[in-house]
Amino acid sequence: MFDQTVDQYNITMGLKWESNGMDHDLYLVVAETEQVDETLNYGRFDRWAIAVDPVACAASSSCPGVLNPFAEFGSISDEQMSFLTAGSLKDQSGAEMELFAYTISGDLSNGSAFAVGVEKRSESGYFKPDEFSAEGLTTGGASSPLRGGFNVTEVFGEIFTSVSDQLNVDASVRYSDYDTVGDTTNFKVGADYVVSDDLRMRATYGTGFRAPNVSELNTVASTTFPVIDLPCEFADRRLASGSITQNIYDNCVSLGFDPSDAGEYGFAWQSYHEYYADGDLAPEESTNLSIGLVMEDVLIDGLSLAVDYWNIEIEEVIALPIANLIFRDCLSQTVMDFSTGSCGLFIDYGLNDDSAFGPNGMYYFSYPGDIETPWGNQGTFSSDGIDISASMSGDLDMGNVSGYVLAFDATMHNSYEQEFTFGGSYDYVGTADGFAVYPEFRYVLSAGLQGDNWTSVMNLRGVSESDDVWRPAVTTADAKAEAITYIDAVTTYDYGNATFRFGINNLTDENPPYFHSNFNGNTEPGVYDVIGRRAFVSVVISY
Repeated sequence: MFDQTVDQYNITMGLKWESNGMDHDLYLVVAETEQVDETLNYGRFDRWAIAVDPVACAASSSCPGVLNPFAEFGSISDEQMSFLTAGSLKDQSGAEMELFAYTISGDLSNGSAFAVGVEKRSESGYFKPDEFSAEGLTTGGASSPLRGGFNVTEVFGEIFTSVSDQLNVDASVRYSDYDTVGDTTNFKVGADYVVSDDLRMRATYGTGFRAPNVSELNTVASTTFPVIDLPCEFADRRLASGSITQNIYDNCVSLGFDPSDAGEYGFAWQSYHEYYADGDLAPEESTNLSIGLVMEDVLIDGLSLAVDYWNIEIEEVIALPIANLIFRDCLSQTVMDFSTGSCGLFIDYGLNDDSAFGPNGMYYFSYPGDIETPWGNQGTFSSDGIDISASMSGDLDMGNVSGYVLAFDATMHNSYEQEFTFGGSYDYVGTADGFAVYPEFRYVLSAGLQGDNWTSVMNLRGVSESDDVWRPAVTTADAKAEAITYIDAVTTYDYGNATFRFGINNLTDENPPYFHSNFNGNTEPGVYDVIGRRAFVSVVISY
């Protein structure tokens, strides 16, 4: 189905020297990447239209025979399948980067240290879609060629100083000047305060900046096909369970959707989503805050514990509007106006001119309609949570076993909220989406033994349960991605200049949890193990 070829080179050269008690670092980086993505067996829209039309099929010398799409499974011949698929699609892309930097660093009095420098970076890239993709003839969506780049010059400085025996402070500032989005100045301030021998407090606050990349700067009209879970499907069940409001239900019925079980689609409906660049992109700007404690010898001698609260907020998020949120936001309106807001994004094919709401594109032959949206700065994003890290190690006198190590790392996610111009706001924490999972709690618990030249470690990786973000339990048997724990084991052995590693991942061969809304086999390969138990061996030889 898919094959990828990547050619890449990277050349780094530079000089380092010391002068007047300061370190100087001058370097140059040149890199280039070329990539070819080959995809097989995408369907061709134009040929499907010919194959199901007896007149068009008869007029086409390449049509192998009229296709009945409602015939029994397996009735499509090999010749028809070959006619209906695009064969091999080859998309080409590449990128170039040049970086020049000069840094001066050194020590000051009272244990202070500093660094200042300048960087000049140039990036460029291109994308050449296959001709079928460029014309939008396949089920993979339409893609347009692009080429572009940017240059940026940056000046930065950082200082670390000991204010007292108990308080250390570090601060940094960076000025950036882009030829695409202008200039900006960002900073970070941090402090570390020793309360006692067993307790330390730390905090950081800073601002961030992300300029649009080459692809984002040059995005033109393109298409995608998101899976739509319309609240109007099984609307009777959803209303009875409180999953939707009476207002949404009434709008569904007024539009013509069947709210009963008879209105079930029976398959994952994908709407056509066309998006386009809307004006000049602004950069993303962010603030970051973290506050924490580090404790030593907590309850037990040798036990270290760190607890940190963090908060991230981003403005002018560069993204594509979420299609399912657009449908829900429009249906939530007391009076749906298909000329503005989320409702104004639906493509009107002239099918509903006599509806109660006037011309609109949400209702498409009893299925969800298609949308056309801007691509660019959509709104804000915020997330916060707590990181916990604990560790303990010690010596053992048990023959070849000379020590042990215990560790626990976890994240408790409080919020993962976005608020976009189209689609409104939504907090994803504790949910499983079509291409991402946002569990409230994740952890890794490790326990290991070690000797003079070996270590053996067993890890427990846990992910808490998450609710299907779109499908309530009254409409599917898979409305929840259940909590799961994986067990991994690895042993490392040093022999001479060689390091050997032996291990097993997913030792108990756990199956991934399933949930309805995911398009990748009803699970999420980015979070859950979809391969199963597997062993690995590796060796690294150092010279």
